[in-house]
Parts: sequence; structure tokens; C-alpha cells
Amino acid sequence: MKNQYPSDMTPNFTLAEFTASDKAIEWEIDNTPPWDVLGAILATCNGLERIMRLTGADIKILSGYRSKQLNAIVGGSLHSQHMRGQAADFVCHGYGSPKDIALLIVANKELIGFDQLIQENNRWIHISFTENPRFSVLTNSDVGYTPGLA
Repeated sequence: MKNQYPSDMTPNFTLAEFTASDKAIEWEIDNTPPWDVLGAILATCNGLERIMRLTGADIKILSGYRSKQLNAIVGGSLHSQHMRGQAADFVCHGYGSPKDIALLIVANKELIGFDQLIQENNRWIHISFTENPRFSVLTNSDVGYTPGLA
């Protein structure tokens, strides 16, 4: 049907999974993405698919698309790629720790084609995808963001 959101973005990820947010529910925020970010969401889900194939394990998306209002409530960056559908925070417990996953992704950066990878306090991975990837790698810890993996 015309003007109907797709339910499945890729074989393993749904739009509902990519936009799910407990904070959006709690604050009664509509986190439905605008039509013009669906292409970026699809590209991000395709990047997550490549990571899943590389790890051989399921990925759990912790945060995908965020509306501007939701992004402000969760304390996201004013220029967060989450608001453009280009980023996701995830874990992959079936493969290993966030550092293990980050090391694997960085070692296979050309295959994955990420824009930015942030190992977030060794609790999850933030990854983004753009048409012209920068392959930026950061670690966020108690002292802030530092280049590379710590």
C-alpha cells in the first residue's frame, strides 16, 4: 500500500524494533520517524545485518531512531545521528563483550563500512552509517571520549 510504513526493514530487524523506546512510552512521545529518514534507517539496519553475519550472533538494539524530543529527554547530542536514522546502540551477548565486538568491527571496517563506532563504557556499542564513512573510533569512559579503543 502507498504511504504505509514497512514492518520489516531487513531480514532480522523491524521498524518497530528500531524505534522502540521505554522513555518514549514513559513520556508519551511519538517516536515514528518521518518518511525522509527511512532510507537511512534501512542503511543502518543493513549495517547491523553485516555485523550479525560477522559475529554469527544475534544483536539486540538498545536505541535506534530517536525523534528530536526523545533525543533531548535521553540527553543525546544536539546533532545525534540517531535523529537521522543513521545510528544504533546495541549489544551482542552471543559474541562477547562490547570491547570484543568493537575489536572485531574495527578489524573488519571495510566490510562493515561504519561511519562512527563508540565503545560506550564497555556496556554497549554505538555505531553509525553514512554514504561517506569516516571510520571514526572512540571510547567513552568515566574520563570522557578518547580516540581509539581502550
